[in-house]
Amino acid sequence: MTISTQLEAQPGTEMSDLARSIIQLADAVTSLRSEVGSQYGVSDNELRAAVRIATEDGVTPRVLSERLRLSTAAVTVIVEHLVQQGFAVRQPNPADKRSTLLELTALGGELVEAELAVLDASVAALDTDEHADIEATSDLLSRIALSIDPAALRRPRGIRAV
Repeated sequence: MTISTQLEAQPGTEMSDLARSIIQLADAVTSLRSEVGSQYGVSDNELRAAVRIATEDGVTPRVLSERLRLSTAAVTVIVEHLVQQGFAVRQPNPADKRSTLLELTALGGELVEAELAVLDASVAALDTDEHADIEATSDLLSRIALSIDPAALRRPRGIRAV
């Protein structure tokens, strides 16, 4: 049962159409990650880590810990599994000899592409709809994400996460 279905079943629970859509989107992304993860033998958090490694420059285990909001111990286990499975490699960090940079292998790239291709295809399908404003929708989703992110709420106004 999805989150939105559970909330609808509870008497007195009201939500806006936009809130319902956001929950449905979160459920769909969770389902997609589960499907892709099972195909490649990785957990949701391992897939999230691989996506971060692929989409950000200079990713270290500490950066992953911050971005994924997981302990450094949990990230150590995730990184070790990604390396052992051949999805990622550790490289010396030229800026900090005590740290390592994480990079995806070709197999890791396939893993990330399996998720991102579905997301990109969904957006491309919407882009053909003359009533869809992808740029405005993207901006709205980003603003909503920042407004509900507890870490973003603790930052002073005007300071955005990287």
